[in-house]
Amino acid sequence: MVGKRYSKIIHSRNDALPIPELNFLLPNTVALRTVSSTEAPLIFAGKICKTVFLHDVTDRKTLEVDLLESRNSRENQIKDRTLSLEESRSRLTMVVEHFLEGYALFGTDHRMILANRRFRSLLPEITHLIKDDIAVMEIWSVH
Repeated sequence: MVGKRYSKIIHSRNDALPIPELNFLLPNTVALRTVSSTEAPLIFAGKICKTVFLHDVTDRKTLEVDLLESRNSRENQIKDRTLSLEESRSRLTMVVEHFLEGYALFGTDHRMILANRRFRSLLPEITHLIKDDIAVMEIWSVH
């Protein structure tokens, strides 16, 4: 308990002041390190001093950068794929609209994905009900 005789902490955690992160090179290397620090007042041997706590946050910073780059890359991939899917659906719809027959495409869940105008015109009584995501059984039960 020697430390208690000579020093007295005069701050709470809320009084601690963060100091900007510091970047430095390790001696005789090219390794850049990032250090985060916190400064707080302290009475030591009857004198008011400052304590500084250093934390090497290099690995955390590297992971943060990698995570941000990965997220941005994934977001760009999602945007590209979404655009590609929208373009493919648009082309498919355009082709289907030119069929002479009535045509509807249903998914494995038996819900309509798309239908051309001819398909809708062949069922005039329920044209207002025919929309994407309607179940095939709903169409035939009304008709």
